[in-house]
Amino acid sequence: MPRTCSSPETLCEKCRPIYKKLQKHKLPKQLTPDVIFPLSEVYPFVLKQEFPANCSVEISEEFVNQISDAIKAWCKERYDIYDVDKLRISFNATDTTDKRDKPITHFALMVDAPESMILTAQDIGKIFSFMPRKYRERWSYVSFEEFDDCMTYHRLKFFYYMVR
Repeated sequence: MPRTCSSPETLCEKCRPIYKKLQKHKLPKQLTPDVIFPLSEVYPFVLKQEFPANCSVEISEEFVNQISDAIKAWCKERYDIYDVDKLRISFNATDTTDKRDKPITHFALMVDAPESMILTAQDIGKIFSFMPRKYRERWSYVSFEEFDDCMTYHRLKFFYYMVR
């Protein structure tokens, strides 16, 4: 996975347009340059889910904190990562419609892991065990290591969807 774009000054042709779009938005204070362009080596992965508009899951700060705590506990247990407070976890939730034009909330989280991590369906089930059973499944997992192009492009895209 190439890591060509380490700052706004070194953006590749693919990253430059999305970074310009991102700059047009008011960025949350936690979205600092070192989050967008991490200095240390990170291994990002994303977990995504689509929730129906009328579901029992409320996307709230408490929900986000529950997920963060569950991911940190999993990292500690599965990978012996004890400094879990250094894990950076970013979230975005977008109200949209599905293929049948029904309202849904597209929810995604990106974890900047300190080492390469592979999540199985069992791992995902364990992380989301606090949720109602029907929402523990159907999470999609994508590791940025699977991409052949610039990792920063995928980070910028994630953050753009977070703020738009």
